[in-house]
Amino acid sequence: MVDDDAVKLKEEFLKIKGMGLIKLMRGGSTGYGYTFETLLGKKEDQECKPDFGSIEIKCKFGFSNTHFTLFTCAPKCDYGTAYNYIFYNYAYEKYNNPDEKIFSLKMFSHYVKDRYGFTFKLYVNDYKRKVFLKAYLNNEFLEDICYWPFDLLEEKVYAKLQKLALVDCFPYKVNNENYVKYYNITFYKLKSFQKFLNLIKNDTICVELSLKETIDMFGYPIVDCHGFQFRIRKENIERLFEKLNF
Repeated sequence: MVDDDAVKLKEEFLKIKGMGLIKLMRGGSTGYGYTFETLLGKKEDQECKPDFGSIEIKCKFGFSNTHFTLFTCAPKCDYGTAYNYIFYNYAYEKYNNPDEKIFSLKMFSHYVKDRYGFTFKLYVNDYKRKVFLKAYLNNEFLEDICYWPFDLLEEKVYAKLQKLALVDCFPYKVNNENYVKYYNITFYKLKSFQKFLNLIKNDTICVELSLKETIDMFGYPIVDCHGFQFRIRKENIERLFEKLNF
C-alpha cells in the first residue's frame, strides 16, 4: 500500500517535471539533487533522516549506471579518527602531481584493489557483528584499520532507507550554462538490513573514500574527507529494495 508521503512526492515531482529545463542552483555532481530538493522546499542539512517525510530521495542520470551513495557512515577506529589514520598511513602520490598525496578508492568485500603494495577489502564478521576494513601488504594481512558495528549500520539503514524515491534526470548545456530536466520517479521500499549485509558480502555494495590534504583557516594542514560512502549501482537497486508500482 502506497503511503501519503509517496502520493505527495509524486504530485510535487509532476509539477517539477512540467517546468521542463531548470537551471542548476549549484555546480558539481551534487547540484542535481540539491536543485530538486530546493524546488521541493527542503533546506540542505546533515541530519540522518529522509528528505521528504519518510522518503529518501536520490537523483540519478537516467543513462548512467555508476555507483550512487546510499548514505555515509563514519567507522570506529582504535587509532583515533579513521580518515586521518588512513590518510597518514596509506595515502599515495597523485599521478600528475607527486608533491600531493591522496587516497581515493572504492573498497569491496572480495574484490581487493592494489595501491602501491597495499590492498584493502571489507569483511562482514557475523560472529562479532561488525564490518571490518582490512589492510594487506603484499597480500599478507596487515591490520584491521576500522570497523562498523552492525547496530550502527542498522540504525543508519532504517533511519534513511526504509523508503526510497529514485529520480531520473538528464543534464543539458544552454549558452554554456548547466541545466537539468527531471523526467521520471520510481518508488521503492527496503527489503531488510540482512539484505544490505549480504550485498556487502557479494561486492554489490562498496564503501568509497576520497581523501586529500588541505589547509584550514589558521594555516594548518588537515585531511579533507567527504565521508565513508556506502554505494550501489542503479542496476542492482532491486536487490536491496522492492519496487512499488502506483
